[in-house]
Amino acid sequence: MVCRLTARSTFLACLVLLAAAASCKKEPAPTEGAAAPAPTEKAAAEPAPKRYTSHYGRFKVGDFVKLKGASDTVQTREVTKVDDKLVHVTSTTVHKGQTLPGSTTPYERYQDVAPTPAGGGTRVGSETLTIAGKQVPCEVWELKRGNMVVKTWRSERLLGGVAKVLTDDGSGPKVTSEVVDFKTSE
Repeated sequence: MVCRLTARSTFLACLVLLAAAASCKKEPAPTEGAAAPAPTEKAAAEPAPKRYTSHYGRFKVGDFVKLKGASDTVQTREVTKVDDKLVHVTSTTVHKGQTLPGSTTPYERYQDVAPTPAGGGTRVGSETLTIAGKQVPCEVWELKRGNMVVKTWRSERLLGGVAKVLTDDGSGPKVTSEVVDFKTSE
């Protein structure tokens, strides 16, 4: 009886598949010299435009941010080359008047941006900062780890996406990094 049920259910499954295949609309194959069939609506649709989803994707050569660090350090990050897939950013650091060797890092133009800052955190509000005389709207994020609290001001308008970082280890808040100048091609 088990064999009959198995054979019967196999037979029924084949019938269902054959009926489904028969109900599908089949386009005739084009004959030689005949015009190609009109594209279906799906095939005719334009591909979705690429979105710049990384903090680097929409910037152009010459755009930059200048960051001031806590210990008399200034770092400049500038877009030096842009191609179809990558944005090349060159970083130069000056520490206590001495220029340190720089480096160039390629970033993908179309990579997805995490909805929260690296390491996590909670969005606590929004604030507009004035940087080099320009208004920069920011989202404010906060991350707590033990006694340490890190606040980050994020802005899509700035190369790299971060305008300011403030750290409080229990001894009082200290600005560890902030953008003091920038240029964007917008």
